[in-house]
Amino acid sequence: SGAGEAVRLSRGLADLGPCDASLIYESALGDQAAASSAYTGFSNTYAFSKAVAEHLVHRSGLPKGALKVVRPAVIGPAWQRPYPGWSGTSPSTVSAALCLIASGATRV
Repeated sequence: SGAGEAVRLSRGLADLGPCDASLIYESALGDQAAASSAYTGFSNTYAFSKAVAEHLVHRSGLPKGALKVVRPAVIGPAWQRPYPGWSGTSPSTVSAALCLIASGATRV
C-alpha cells in the first residue's frame, strides 16, 4: 500500500493450527514445548503472543465490548524472561537503537 491508501485488516483470529490456546499458554509458563511448536508461521514473538491472547480473550465468554485490548506501538527487549535483554529473532527498533547507543555509534 502506498501513502494515504487504506489498509484492510483481518477481523478474524489468527490461525494457531491444531494447538489449543490454553495449552500454548500453560506451555509458555513451563517447558515451552507446545508454545515452540505452535510458533511456526508468525513473524515474531509479539504477533504470536498477541494471537494466543486474542484466542484466550475470545473464549473467555465476556460480553462484546466488555474488554479493551491495548497494543503498544513500541516493543523493547525483555526485562526478565526468558533472559534480560532478549528481543526475539527479529530485533525491534528499540533494541537496534539501544545497540547503536551502547556501541557508541550514535549519541543521544
